[in-house]
Amino acid sequence: VPNGVDLARFAFDAGERAAFRARLGVEEGVPLVGMAARYALQKDVPNLLAAVAQMEGARVALAGSGCDAGNAELSALVARHGLA
Repeated sequence: VPNGVDLARFAFDAGERAAFRARLGVEEGVPLVGMAARYALQKDVPNLLAAVAQMEGARVALAGSGCDAGNAELSALVARHGLA
């Protein structure tokens, strides 16, 4: 049974990776963890942030409904863990 997803679309592209990190202001070699999901209890974002906070110098990128800078609860959680 074929996967149904054109995996070639997701091939590694070093240039795009560097450009994405530059847009986020994350230098090469700095651990970057990303999550694409809505901000909801079921996604357990607090546990993700706690884990990332244990990674020395790590940065986190959250994308999805409710993950914007206007979310005071999420912003406080990120700050509490000392993440950027």
